[in-house]
Amino acid sequence: MLAEADWQGAAFSSDFRDWERQTNALVETGVAARFDDQALYLALVCADPDTARLEASASGERNLWAGDDALGILLYPQAQGCYYQFGFNSKRARFDQQVVVGGKALYDDYRPEWQFASTVHPQYWLAEARIPWKAMDLDRPPETLRVNFFRSFRYNAVEGGFWSPTPSVHGYDYFGRVNFE
Repeated sequence: MLAEADWQGAAFSSDFRDWERQTNALVETGVAARFDDQALYLALVCADPDTARLEASASGERNLWAGDDALGILLYPQAQGCYYQFGFNSKRARFDQQVVVGGKALYDDYRPEWQFASTVHPQYWLAEARIPWKAMDLDRPPETLRVNFFRSFRYNAVEGGFWSPTPSVHGYDYFGRVNFE
């Protein structure tokens, strides 16, 4: 992961929205991004009024979204014809899948090498992820990447919010755009 000094000057956004109510998300979440020729680096800061109530009981991929306080990252390099989902909670459970646009999700056949780490503080938890470009079948950063981030808060992804509001988690046509220069 990156050192704290490496995050200085990183692009940052905390505009997560509850798409049903068309309001700010119930809890604040912010995301910072950096990249190099090898990987995309993300830091997510998750405000929480009571981190003692963090739910992180999932031990594997399939049950991560069944009640944990968790984060989801959706990355869509459009030239690939598929998008990628990465997710994790505050205690090391992780999820990844490749989704063929207009097709099926690949769980068992997709095992990319990527890392994440998290730390819990009294009023927030912090997560960092390093996702190599090769995890998305890319040799280098794309010019543009469609992205979305979401947070499941106390069993509810809607209240946790989405960075780019979509009618569903997998509404890739609604993902935001990040340009790499």
